[in-house]
Amino acid sequence: MAKISVIGMGYVGLVTAACFADLGNEVWCVELDGHKIELLRQNKAPFYEPGLEELIARNASAGRLHFTTRYEEAIPDSDFVFICVGTPMAENGAAELKYVCMAAESIGPNLRGYTIIVNKSTVPIGTGDMVTDILSRYADPGTFAVVSNPEFLREGSAVNDFFNPDRIVLGAGDRTAAEKVAELHAPLNAPVIITDLHTAEMIKYASNAFLATRISFINEIAHICERLGADVKEVARGMGMDRRIGPHFLNAGVGFGGSCFAGGEVVFLVNPPSVQPRPLAEVFNALEGGDFTRDGVEVRYPSGWYALSLDPATGQPMVTPILCVTRRPYEGVMVRLQTRMGRRIEVTADHPIPVYRPEKDAFEIVPALEVQEGDFLATPIVPFPLASDHLYWLQGMDEVLQAGDIQRYGPLALLPVTSVSHYHSQEAVYSLETGNGFFVGSDGLLVHNCFPKDVRALAYMAKAQDCHPQLLQAVLEINEDARRRFVGKLLEMLGDLRGRTIGVLGLSFKPNTDDMREAPSIEIITRIHEMGAEVKAYDPVAMPRAEEILPWVTYCATPYDVAKGADALLVVTEWNEFKQLNMERIRDLMREPVLLDGRNVYEPAEMRRLGFRYYGVGRP
Repeated sequence: MAKISVIGMGYVGLVTAACFADLGNEVWCVELDGHKIELLRQNKAPFYEPGLEELIARNASAGRLHFTTRYEEAIPDSDFVFICVGTPMAENGAAELKYVCMAAESIGPNLRGYTIIVNKSTVPIGTGDMVTDILSRYADPGTFAVVSNPEFLREGSAVNDFFNPDRIVLGAGDRTAAEKVAELHAPLNAPVIITDLHTAEMIKYASNAFLATRISFINEIAHICERLGADVKEVARGMGMDRRIGPHFLNAGVGFGGSCFAGGEVVFLVNPPSVQPRPLAEVFNALEGGDFTRDGVEVRYPSGWYALSLDPATGQPMVTPILCVTRRPYEGVMVRLQTRMGRRIEVTADHPIPVYRPEKDAFEIVPALEVQEGDFLATPIVPFPLASDHLYWLQGMDEVLQAGDIQRYGPLALLPVTSVSHYHSQEAVYSLETGNGFFVGSDGLLVHNCFPKDVRALAYMAKAQDCHPQLLQAVLEINEDARRRFVGKLLEMLGDLRGRTIGVLGLSFKPNTDDMREAPSIEIITRIHEMGAEVKAYDPVAMPRAEEILPWVTYCATPYDVAKGADALLVVTEWNEFKQLNMERIRDLMREPVLLDGRNVYEPAEMRRLGFRYYGVGRP
């Protein structure tokens, strides 16, 4: 029996911990969120995953599964420490690694004896080296080893996937350490691949990117099928019978699960020892060349440009490289946030904003649309090591803080949001992607990068190494097109959406999970709402999480409540219960029997026979 510590109780961490405990190991679960730990001590999982709570209860009762908020209680004497913390905003290609760094910084001082540190978080190539460097500041490199063990768990079937893996991938500079991690997985009787750190990290990204490529491929075929009158479901079935291709990930739909600033937002360009404020529109126009994506986004890549930033973990000033600047046409909701001391920022509704949560004593990244009056945004209060008269937002800060008027968080001042307003815009919007995921924007407010996750991450890494990832860029564009076309089809079938009621079945990004991260429903519902429609929705498990993101939606107890009085019904997630609905009852409850099947759950001929105006993705 091994002693294992698992850091981070998200989907990957908690499933890993509970399953290793079920294999007979002593497992300590480390999570800084005290609320999660209290739930776990009551044998409750903080998210929905089939079979997980039963595992937690059984192994906690047997004394094999323990929960703590303290590294020092779990790490000493551990044989293995799994890092399973989130990389939730790893959306710009230079993934947000602060939680990985914080975990390594907390593990290091608590190491006792020889310990194998296992990276299981989805991280960019080179992260294993970074973790090694951090740990080496606290312990002799001969007393630990770092192994990459990327996860391939699917939410909704993660417990089954853990116990029945297709393969175990391990990467390390020390083969003996990798073999010890392989022994830990021996009861699973799965093939084991042992390679170097970088290759193991790349296997994870390449696998996810390839699966996304298959989805985007069949969605592009679906678009062509619609034009030619072919049936994409039969096309996929015919393709899938070819053993070289196989049937998996060939279901056409609304895509797999970007955000921007107004052009007047300021970035502080750094050319040490000077710093100059420049509006994003001006920064973009100063660059030449670049790429155009299919949907009209123009991307320009500066060389040797830097922006003023902060280390979000320490609040210390730093400069960070500018990776790219984009401009795209936009029509939709903009959010204007104003804080104490008159500081403002204007962003698209989905733009990630770092908000300080006093109850957690930590920052959270939330969409701008979720920011409320009374939330706290951050601004630096420490001098930057740069000679400039342009850091005007620092002036007078010391006096204000000394008066006890404003809270602080280390070297950051916490400014309460005093006003939140929304307005409709038809102006171009801009994004700035930086090396650490953050930069100091207008009036000194700390702001976040803009883009979504693994495929973009791999595309950026390729671009940074002077490769040209045209296929990966196309994958992203096709995915985005699928959602736009779906909303476009709704407009085609109903016309003006103002005053209409639209029902949505399914909110999570896939069945059997409550995870809303990058769920297609968010973009689809937001677009429909912006066009003036009222939205009703139902999901078997994801509604509590969806309410936090889409507060204007009316959430219903059953699919039939969603259908009642609806002008159209959209199927966005293919939950099994939707396949068993009484569709005649659904039709009779609707104001207009318009059914848009974004997951091809139903047979078109049968739905039309029942009297629906039916649209399936890529089906005649």
